[in-house]
Formats: sequence, structure tokens, C-alpha cells
Amino acid sequence: MIKLAAPSLALTLEANALDFLVDGLERFRQRCKATDLKYAILQVSQAIELFLKARLAKEHPLLVFKDPAKSGADLPTVGVSDALRRLQAAGVSLTARDTSDVVALSHLRNRLLHSEIKVLQEDAEASVGRALSFLERFLQAELSLAVADHVSEEALFIGRKAGEAYDGALKLAQDRLDKALAELRPQQAEAVRLVSCFLCGQPMAIYPTPDAVPRNQARCYFCDEWNRVTTCKSCGALTTFGDTCECCP
Repeated sequence: MIKLAAPSLALTLEANALDFLVDGLERFRQRCKATDLKYAILQVSQAIELFLKARLAKEHPLLVFKDPAKSGADLPTVGVSDALRRLQAAGVSLTARDTSDVVALSHLRNRLLHSEIKVLQEDAEASVGRALSFLERFLQAELSLAVADHVSEEALFIGRKAGEAYDGALKLAQDRLDKALAELRPQQAEAVRLVSCFLCGQPMAIYPTPDAVPRNQARCYFCDEWNRVTTCKSCGALTTFGDTCECCP
């Protein structure tokens, strides 16, 4: 009897992530349609999440699951923020800039998927560029992958260029934030926390903001937008995403 091999879809975490990354960066380069930037953001962000999980799996396969004590194809896996925290706990070197850039793109993706969105094109492009910069360092150091071996030279150039102009703006915002923190009274400074802005994703909103009315408003020192800060009903973390933070279902 002749046995015919049925076609199947089989991808490792790394291979799946590379597919998302390559296609996302090509869309980012070509912009044949108005929606290409949107899909580039979705795909590059998805690639990052999968690469983070691939590195977690390298540490231990069960770490990719939300509850490591339970594993299975249909059980929930960690999101971006939890993956970053677990990698840091495992000793993976991640700077504050790394985490803020990854989270910023993840926030942008979540807004594209779940709510109305209005963001400057240059800011959206910069989010992709900064995420690519993170990926190039992270993949080489943690998974021995070179982005340049898989992405076209043209797409890599366009992606890298998009993130460069952002660095100057980020430094100005950081200086502005540092100045505001330095002007707080010691008692105020001890009580404040930095929360990530819902609009730009940067952790540059002081909460509580002195003299803010109402009191649950926090001003982002990067994009200058005001955020409504609440406490996540599931984990208790401060969030600008409503009653449930972006990490909780």
C-alpha cells in the first residue's frame, strides 16, 4: 500500500517569527497600499513576541506558558510584558530602552487591534525602526540570528533609518522628565511612579501628576498627551489601558 504524505503546517517559534518579521519589514519598505504600515506594525510586533518566547523556550519550554505548571497547545502563553520580565529574571540583559521600545510597539499593536487609533505616521514608523534596532541586538546575542541574513538590504536600510531620528526626540523628552522629577518636593518624589503612556507607549507619565485635575490624570513627557490612570482589576498594576492592563486577559 502506498502511503501519501499529507501536507502540514509546521513552524518552530523562530521560523514563525522570521516569517512575520520578513513580511512585515517588506511591507514597511514597499508601502504599495495605505494599509501596509498598519500590517507592518502588526507583523513586526508579532515577530518580537515570538522571538521573546523562543528565547524563553531556550531557557525552559514551560516558561512560554502563562502558568508554567500547565502546558498544552491550547493553554494561554505569556504576553510581551510578562515575557520581558521572565527573561530579565533568567539573567537576560535588557536595558530600560529595550523594554520601553518593545512595549511601545506592543501598545501600538494593541490599539490597532482593539480600539480606534490616531497617531502620527512618523511616530508609527519610528516605533518600527526602534523595534528593529532592538531585534538586531537581541537576536544576535540571545538566539545567534543575524537579521541581515534574512531581510533584504533595502528593507533593513529603511527600517534602520526610521528609528534614528527618534533618538534625539527621546533624549529631549527624558531631559524634560528628569527636570520635572527634580522639581518635585522630596515627599512627592517618593510617592510618584512612572507609567507607560497609552498613546506612545513610553514610560514617561508621572503619576500622580502634581496639580492634575482630576487626580487620576497623568501627563506624558514624551508625546504631551494626558492619560487616565487606573488600577488593573486582575493584577493591581497601574495602567492607562482601562480597568484591565495590557498583560491581563
